[in-house]
Amino acid sequence: MEFDDKAKKELENKILETGQKLNDRDLLNAFLENYEEIIEDMKRTSIKFRDSNIGVVPNYRLPGLETKKIFLEKLKKKQTNIIKGEVTKFLIIA
Repeated sequence: MEFDDKAKKELENKILETGQKLNDRDLLNAFLENYEEIIEDMKRTSIKFRDSNIGVVPNYRLPGLETKKIFLEKLKKKQTNIIKGEVTKFLIIA
């Protein structure tokens, strides 16, 4: 699916809806502007994706906490440093 302006707007609306419009707008805009690059980076960390009507989405039908656990385990296997801290900006991706 080509990520044109219409698809970008649809994804933006879906993310805002999922996040109950509490998403950080700067982070959301950065994600949308760099969508293709971010998805490729995520694929390199072994996150699996599938095509959907709003672009590619993670191919997991799991609760958020379980998905986070899988993601962290994959990062640890790749010997990635994990930084602990507070989240002040967030983006919920449907």
